[in-house]
Amino acid sequence: GHALQSATPVWSGDDWELILAAARARPYRQFLTAPDGRSTALAFGGEEAAWDNGTTVRSVVTAESWTTDLRLPLNGLLAGGQSVAPGGVLYLNAIRGACGRCVAWSATFTEGNHSLSRLGELRLAP
Repeated sequence: GHALQSATPVWSGDDWELILAAARARPYRQFLTAPDGRSTALAFGGEEAAWDNGTTVRSVVTAESWTTDLRLPLNGLLAGGQSVAPGGVLYLNAIRGACGRCVAWSATFTEGNHSLSRLGELRLAP
């Protein structure tokens, strides 16, 4: 492993990134957080560059691990302030950025982290 690095902007160091969308297409949102607990929320395709997400972040770094607890409210989570209801569907990818190296829940290969066609589908419990 390597020593974790928090950086400015958040995505230039170690981070967790979530890509969130109502469909595998624009518009979509991105939430990023660093080991020091700082976060950035960005929007792409049809709305402001940043969104007020109401997300809470708890980040705990030890010599052996980095644990991040994210709590994202489903109300207004998606682009344009769309909510995700119980039984609803959202599309996302979770990416662990590590200073130039990335591991993703849904592999993006050479398309990059913003590959919307590769977003995984999540169906919430009713």
